[in-house]
Amino acid sequence: MQTFQLSTTSRLHYAIILLTGIFSSALFVISLVPKDTNYFIIMGIIVGLSFFAFWLAEKYSKQLLELSISQEYLRIDWMKLPLFSNKQNRQIAWTEIDNYVYQTEKDFNLFKLTLKDGKKLKFSIAHDFEHLESFHEFFQCFLSKIDALQEQQTTGNAITIKQGKTFYETPVGIGLAFLLGGMIVVAIIFALLNQDKRPVKWGKLIGCIFACLFYIQLVWSHNRKKKKERLEVVILHLFWN
Repeated sequence: MQTFQLSTTSRLHYAIILLTGIFSSALFVISLVPKDTNYFIIMGIIVGLSFFAFWLAEKYSKQLLELSISQEYLRIDWMKLPLFSNKQNRQIAWTEIDNYVYQTEKDFNLFKLTLKDGKKLKFSIAHDFEHLESFHEFFQCFLSKIDALQEQQTTGNAITIKQGKTFYETPVGIGLAFLLGGMIVVAIIFALLNQDKRPVKWGKLIGCIFACLFYIQLVWSHNRKKKKERLEVVILHLFWN
């Protein structure tokens, strides 16, 4: 049995703590800071309180768990949970798992297991070296175990665990990328044609365009990677046969 300790993040706790901190900061500035206070002092207070809110969200949304991989099952033991969280330890037989998904995102990487009864287990890993290194060690062992289970077909005991689609590979995710691409084109054309009638705030427009392009890039990279993997499988199949 191989065991890995991972630090993950509860996105629900992270969002609640962060939003509470930001709204509290805004309320503090509006209610308690005199209106004639120097602009730079106000901005300094806002920035400081915002950083404090991010620190609180990151610190108090952490989860520590231990994942154990054996020949028969994957075991999940929660060692530390955020306040009001009541997740239970689980032991999942490999035959219970239908598919897995590993999805890279802006702030977190998402690892998701979908069981054959429809239940889903999600783990969000922060983008820092320590957490990603531990997760990558687990993930490589997880993939090796899946390959070993599938190779048991010679004995008639093969177990197949599929690789599922990330959100960026679903019709909704791809459709949203095309929609955002169309909106970018329309926005640029509209801005160029109406810049004499109405001044265009190019700073805000460019910021929105970059945000849309970031999402489109995620969709493109995920689908490109999946097509490359499928091509490699086809080539290997042709080679060995």
